[in-house]
Order: sequence, then structure tokens, then C-alpha cells
Amino acid sequence: MTTQPTMSVEGLRHLCGGAVHLPGDPGYDAARMPWNVAVQQHPAAVAYPASAEEVVEVVEAAIAAGLRVAAQGTGHNAGPLGDLAGTVLLRTSAMREVTVDPAARTARVGAGALWIDVVEAVAPYGLAALHGSSPDVGVVGYSLGGGIGWYARSLGMATNSLTAVELVTADGRLVRADAENEPELFWALRGGGGNFGVVTAMEFRLYPIETAYAGMLVWDRKDAEKVLRVYARWAAAAPDSVTASFRILQLPPFEEIPAPVRGRQLAMVNGAVLADDTEAEALLADLRALEP
Repeated sequence: MTTQPTMSVEGLRHLCGGAVHLPGDPGYDAARMPWNVAVQQHPAAVAYPASAEEVVEVVEAAIAAGLRVAAQGTGHNAGPLGDLAGTVLLRTSAMREVTVDPAARTARVGAGALWIDVVEAVAPYGLAALHGSSPDVGVVGYSLGGGIGWYARSLGMATNSLTAVELVTADGRLVRADAENEPELFWALRGGGGNFGVVTAMEFRLYPIETAYAGMLVWDRKDAEKVLRVYARWAAAAPDSVTASFRILQLPPFEEIPAPVRGRQLAMVNGAVLADDTEAEALLADLRALEP
């Protein structure tokens, strides 16, 4: 049986204190644009809730209007959302609060928090989260997908450090999922992606990391095969204190990029070592011998 809509898209305008944009509105084009500008999004409406209660209101209104809901923080991974026609795009960027409990070594973040928000909040306590490599990636999207960062070989994926997730389900209920409450939902959320509801907050463990030996080693693209052969042997023997990656980059000719690498094709090894400088330098000796 098909349920007929009981309200129109226009009925969403009063939600989120008026922070709703419909096609044709002056702010619609800016609101629909994800971080990955290669993806074109054309939702039926874009809403900016500032609280879990406003998320509930948006979901309930979308149901009444016969629309789907897609949640988005930054839009780094916008492509998998697909066609957003008939969908309310729920942007969480107004929900960026971060609360730290240094004694328990945990943090609680709002759905729109970025990793830079968390890193700067926890660092004064000598703590670190299992963040990714980019400061402007959203915590929620990263964590729901697994989250392999620079401490992964020692401490695992970010999703395994989650202790609780609060979200609004498809029927408009605000629930808390953790090891005791909604344990099956909690299991699914940890690495299962963003299809189980609209996350409004997350809680996760922090770790006593004050410093790391980190950065990148760079060669010209023509040296990629030589470097990769050494890297493959080196990585197989590296201890768990090392998390690194090999990549080939084509950098654009933008002035913001340092002149020595601007517009070049590069081979790169980057990562982090959870060790003091002396031990880390010894671990990297084989790579440095290749004269990056």
C-alpha cells in the first residue's frame, strides 16, 4: 500500500529556524554543493538542523511530504548518495560541538564535527583520536565507513573505538546505540556506512599520544618503480608502530602549492611512527637511502 503525502515540499520551509533551501531559492546552489564539487547534487530541499530535535523534525516532515532523507556532513564522499531527486539533503555542519572527558579518555562530538575540531580539543590533554589524514573530513562519515588513519596498525580502525552512536531512525525515533542499548544496531553502524539513520552524535575512545614522528618522503614519478619495490619489502617487515602508504600524485599548477612540487607527478610515502625520533629514523633508514 502506498501512503499519500500529507504535506508539500513548501511545508519544510519553517523547519530548522528557516535554514531550509528549496530549488530556486537564492541560497540553494551553495547549499547543495558538496566538498567534492565533481558531484552534482539536486535534492528536493536542503536542511541545516542545529540539534537532534531539529533532525527529528526534518525526518518527520520528509515522511509527511513523501520524500527520502540523505545525511551529509562535508560531502567528501558525495558520489554514493546517487540521484537526490525526491530527497531532503540534511546537512549537519551546524552541529560541530566537541566535549572531552580527559579522565575517561573519551570524546563526544556532534554530527557535523570535523577532525580538526577534535584534534585541537583533545591535544591539550595529551590525547589523540583515531583521526584521518585530512583536517576537514567529517568525523561521522569517516567513522561509519571504518576509518583507517595514521595509527591504525597499532590501534585499529576508528570505528572500533566508537563507544556510542546517537541517531534518528527512518521512522523519526531518536535512539542511542551502544554495547547495552540497541547492540545489533551498534554493531551495524561500526563500519556499515550511513544507511541506518541520521547520526546526531558520536562518542569514542581517545589515546595517550602526545607526539608522533610523521610526514612524507617524496620522489619524482620516474623513480616510482624503484621506490615501490623497496617500500613493498620494507612495509612487510615494519612493526605495528608504523602506519604508512605509497601513492602517486599529480599535483596541479596552483600557486598555493610549494614551488618544488607544483605541477609535478610524484611518488610519495607518507605516514606516522608511534616512536621516539631515534627509533623512527632507524625504521625509515631504507627509505631515506633512496634519497627522497
